[in-house]
Amino acid sequence: MKRGERFLCILFSGLFLAAMSQAQNQTVTYSYSGAPLSIPVSNANLGAVAEIYVPAALTIASVTAQMTVDYPAVGDLVVYLFSPNNTRTVLLQNNCGTLANINTTFDDTAPTKFSDFCPQESGRGPFSGNQPLSNSKGEISAGYWQLFVQNTNSNQRSGVIRAFSVTIAGAPVTQPNFTTDSVVNAASLDGGVVAPGELLSIFGVALGPQTGVQGTGNATSVSGTTVTFDGVPAPVLYSSFYQVNVQAPFSLAPGSTTQIKVIASGGTSSSVPISVLFSATGLFTMRTNGRGQALAINQDGTANSVSNPAAAGSYISLYATGLGAVSPAVNAGTPAPTSPYRW
Repeated sequence: MKRGERFLCILFSGLFLAAMSQAQNQTVTYSYSGAPLSIPVSNANLGAVAEIYVPAALTIASVTAQMTVDYPAVGDLVVYLFSPNNTRTVLLQNNCGTLANINTTFDDTAPTKFSDFCPQESGRGPFSGNQPLSNSKGEISAGYWQLFVQNTNSNQRSGVIRAFSVTIAGAPVTQPNFTTDSVVNAASLDGGVVAPGELLSIFGVALGPQTGVQGTGNATSVSGTTVTFDGVPAPVLYSSFYQVNVQAPFSLAPGSTTQIKVIASGGTSSSVPISVLFSATGLFTMRTNGRGQALAINQDGTANSVSNPAAAGSYISLYATGLGAVSPAVNAGTPAPTSPYRW
């Protein structure tokens, strides 16, 4: 995986509301695979969150959710499902009083609400939730789905989430799709703005091939992926289904708004506007999330670290992007040259 693949899944919480494909529907199921998750007592003011990563990019037609929650009095609990777009669906909210445990499937097509029937038998159902799972219809399925369970009533009772799965039906997304906030500085992963010459990571869906491909030299197309700024193709450094790395043209005018498009095998994305600043600096770090110690080279050419600090009075080299326009100028659509140095 490339830099920021985990960040992709955070960004999905703010992405993708439109249906983008007319292809035949597919159905996928993914399950939580971790250890049982403790549901704290009420005064902890905390909920248990079971998280499932769904790699499949479908325009959602329907969702069902299966869960097993061990808890002695379900009426203490609020149970929410969050989609990658951060859409909340209330499945239960302090319903069913002293009923023990939740072991069922929530499905909009079920004729009866769980909160009305309150089944005593394990595995009974399916039932519908307090709110419809169709809340997330038309969104993109890819990203992290979360089951949130919180005890809001009792400081004596506690329990666990034992199992959780989602089944999603929808049409595969084939047309590139991304948003302004998913265009980020390749070093810091801060997003929503761009500076001339900045190295960018664009996160979305259907941006390139399923298997990532590195660009070479100043290529403006990699495996069929091209990125344009106001119609000008930019150097593409890496292309994959969920991420494209690109260098913004040095010709971008600070104070303006540029329109970005991604052209890939599945079609052309909508124009995505992004504000151009004089600079949007990010330092490359030792981690892949833009945080932690800066990626630094000591004067003797060795990597700077706690165990290998720079000598007093020496200099270190740092790596950054988003510093803005340089002199002498670099032509639009070409990467920054290594010689002569630009300032």
